[in-house]
Amino acid sequence: MKKILVMGAGRIGRLLARFLHESPDYDVTLSDTQPILSYQDGVSVKTTQLDAANTQNLRAYLADEKINVVVSCLPYFLNQNVARVAHAVGITYFDLTEDVGTTRLVKELAQSSQAAMVPQCGLAPGFVNIVASDLVEKLDFVDTLALRVGALPESSSHPLKYALTWSVDGLINEYCKPCPAIIEGRYHELTPLEGLENIELLNIDLEAFNTSGGIGSLIETYASRIKNITYKTLRYPGHAALMKFLLTDLNLKDDREVLKKILMNALPESTQDCVYLYVSVKGWVKEKRTEETFIKKYLPVTLFNEHYSAIAVTTAASCAAVMDLLLQRDHVTKGLVRQEDFSLRDVLANRFGRYLGTVDNALYRDSSNEGTP
Repeated sequence: MKKILVMGAGRIGRLLARFLHESPDYDVTLSDTQPILSYQDGVSVKTTQLDAANTQNLRAYLADEKINVVVSCLPYFLNQNVARVAHAVGITYFDLTEDVGTTRLVKELAQSSQAAMVPQCGLAPGFVNIVASDLVEKLDFVDTLALRVGALPESSSHPLKYALTWSVDGLINEYCKPCPAIIEGRYHELTPLEGLENIELLNIDLEAFNTSGGIGSLIETYASRIKNITYKTLRYPGHAALMKFLLTDLNLKDDREVLKKILMNALPESTQDCVYLYVSVKGWVKEKRTEETFIKKYLPVTLFNEHYSAIAVTTAASCAAVMDLLLQRDHVTKGLVRQEDFSLRDVLANRFGRYLGTVDNALYRDSSNEGTP
């Protein structure tokens, strides 16, 4: 039985720990800096108070408790310390980060790691990478890979047309950092909140614009094979213009603490959310121009007698599935593991990944016409 430490007892960390606790294969402890509330169904997931920023205490805890696996569900700025400690003690590491700098560090550490290091195990990056890889492999040649993902309130009367459905620190980070992309075969760092496009998904009008981090490692994986790779966040129309006013016109991108206070004071928190996931690949199959698209909408659900938001379920289920698939391998895995190294079919068939749907009920669309690459 593997001993797993889940760090961060927010909505996603709580659900991830609960998922893993259901398996007899894992001995799970959930940690946070504050006392952790009991689960509503009375399940006794072990808990502890632990400060991720305290390197000495974290390292001692991992050694004393003989932890085999640590997964960070913490804000992005705490992940680097957890990754360094996991590398130093030689245990398997997972995180949910969308932060480009954190992932860069994990990749560097993985080169000398004695265990697997698996960053970006959430929704985007994470599950969206697995979907993208599956679609890419269906085509003989891919010209364009477009990823569009958004976690939104089911409805919103707020002027920003948004509500806080996940970490405000992560939200600000993706709105402020450069956005990696491949355009006409060349690497670019696009400006966040630019590249606005209108899109209709499942009869809902949305807008999409550049944000940082969601593309994960797909740039490195497919840069030599695909001419155009872009990632954009989905929001209700009008959101991007208002955020640009705050970040650019008022110059709050350079004062994140003030911006964070404004957003936390102004925006309601919501667990009545929906997650839209749209991935499109365009290219050729046997000299026929082809497009394949994965489209899915996720809604909140009740699990274990508790209400969980759509973003919590999709993120926790994706992370639990890739953890389970890796940890149940017969051989020991060392070094960097990318999300696109996992099969979509395996993830959806997994005992935890089933909460993301199945291959049969995922919405695939493809269209073909004559043409040559």
